[in-house]
Amino acid sequence: MSKLNFRHVFISYSRQDDNVMQSVVAFLQKKGLKIWLDKKEIPPGSPIWEIEIEKAIKETGAVVVLLSPDSNNSVWVRRELNFAEAHKKRIYPVLISGNERNAIPISLTSHQRVDIRDNEEAELNSLATTLGFYLEDLAKEEEAKRKAKEEEKARQKAEEQEARAKAERERQEKILEKKTDLKDAEEALVNTEAIVKKTRLRVSALKEEIATLETGKTNKEKVFSKKNKTALPYRKQWGIASLKERNSLAFLQNLFSSISLPRWTTTLWLATGWAIAGIIGWEVGAFIGGGIISGEIGGAFFGAIGGGFTVSALRKEKVLAKKRHMLRVLLVFAFSMMFTEAIDTTIHTTIGGSTGWAVAGAIFGLFTGFDLASLLKKEQALMSKNSAFIIIIGGIIAWAIGFAISETLIGYYLYTNVFKSAKWAMLGLVSGTASSLIIFSEIKKTK
Repeated sequence: MSKLNFRHVFISYSRQDDNVMQSVVAFLQKKGLKIWLDKKEIPPGSPIWEIEIEKAIKETGAVVVLLSPDSNNSVWVRRELNFAEAHKKRIYPVLISGNERNAIPISLTSHQRVDIRDNEEAELNSLATTLGFYLEDLAKEEEAKRKAKEEEKARQKAEEQEARAKAERERQEKILEKKTDLKDAEEALVNTEAIVKKTRLRVSALKEEIATLETGKTNKEKVFSKKNKTALPYRKQWGIASLKERNSLAFLQNLFSSISLPRWTTTLWLATGWAIAGIIGWEVGAFIGGGIISGEIGGAFFGAIGGGFTVSALRKEKVLAKKRHMLRVLLVFAFSMMFTEAIDTTIHTTIGGSTGWAVAGAIFGLFTGFDLASLLKKEQALMSKNSAFIIIIGGIIAWAIGFAISETLIGYYLYTNVFKSAKWAMLGLVSGTASSLIIFSEIKKTK
C-alpha cells in the first residue's frame, strides 16, 4: 500500500464475545490495519466514554460489527450501528456465532457479511483484503479532496492577491491622473490670470482709442486743453510760447497730476524705511573708515535696505511675486549705489557742488528705475510703455532732486558725522519715497 493517511477500523462487539473479538483484532492488526478498540482507547472509569465512542465512529474509515446472539441483544451495539449509519459509515458484519435468526439485526440482513464460524482464517483474510482496498480508496479520495481544497485555497489566495494588486494599480493610476489634472488646472489658472491682465490692458487701450476717435484729439492735446488755464501763469512768467514747450509743460502736469498715492501706512513705511536705510548706509561706511571703499560699501547697504523696503511695499500690492525678481531688485539697488559712490569723486571734481550730486542721483535713478520698470513690465503690472517711461523719468528726477537738496541743505556746510548721517537720511526720505510713490501710481493705473 502507498503511504496515505488511512483511517482506523472501529470494532463494535458485545462483552460476552470478548475472546473472539481479541482473535479478530489480532488478525486484522497483523494485516496492517489500525484498530480502534474501546478497551484500549478509553481509560477505565472515564466519565466521557460515550463521547469518545461517538468521536471514534465519526473519524473511522469503516465499522466491523461482530454478530452473535449476545451482540444482537446488546443496546450499545445497536446504538453504535445506528450512529454509524447516520454518519454514512461503511459497515462490515462478521458472523461469529448463532445464526441468521438470532444473531443478525434487521438493519443488516441485506448487507454482505463474513462468516467465520467454519473457516475463520480464510474469511478473515477476505475481510482484511476488502477493508484494505476500501480504506486505500477512501484515503486516496480524501487526499484528492485535500489537494483540491488546497489548490482551491491557493487559487482564491492568488485571485485575492491579484485583486489587491489590481486595486493598487488602479489607485496609483488615479493618483497619477489626479496629479496630472491638478498640474493642468494650475497651468490653466496661470494662463487665465495672464489672459485677464492682457485683456485689461487691451480694454484700457481700446477705451483710449475710442475716446481719441470720438473727440478727435490725442491724449496730449486733451491734457493740454484741460490744463490750459492752470499753465497760463507759468507761460506768462517764463515766456513759454512754442507748441513744443507747451506740450512739455502739459506732459509734466500730466505726470504729477496722475500720481495716485497708496495708503498712508504704506507711504509712512516707505518714508521711514528709506530714512533708516540712509542712516545705516552712512554709519556702516563711517565704521569701516575713510576712502572710496567705505563709501561704496555704505552705499551698497543704503541701496539694499531701501530697496528691501520698496520690495516689501510692492509685495503688499501683489506685485513682484517671483523671488528672483525680488532678489534682482535688491542687487540692482545695492550695486547702483555702489557705482554712484565710486564715480562720485570724479563727478564732484568735474562738475562740483549740488549739481554734481544731482547728476550722481540721476544716474542712480536711471539704473534703478529702468530695472524696476522692466521687471514690472514682465509681471504685467504696468498698463503701457508710457508707465514704464514715467517710472524711469520719475526716478531720475526724484533722485536728482533728493541728492541736490540733501547736499545743499545739510551736507555742503556741515561735514560732521552727525550731519552726514542726517544728509543720507534726508536723501532716502525724499528720493526713495518719491520714486517709490511714482511706481505705486503707475501700478494702480493698471489695477
